[in-house]
Amino acid sequence: ARREGAVYEVRRIHAHRQVAQGGERDYLVQWGGYRDKRSYTWEPRSGLERGAGEVLLAYERLSGLA
Repeated sequence: ARREGAVYEVRRIHAHRQVAQGGERDYLVQWGGYRDKRSYTWEPRSGLERGAGEVLLAYERLSGLA
């Protein structure tokens, strides 16, 4: 995932939520190098597809979303 030109490692996806009916899902992301739950952020699927596609697909398979 990218933010303001920097590259961040997605360590794990913990949860998901549907933003609006028929809309994009958001995912609760734990970033590499950060352990504190306060550093987790909600990110849209589109922001994770390119840099964290493998982690995203694994989460979706385990969660029955894929």
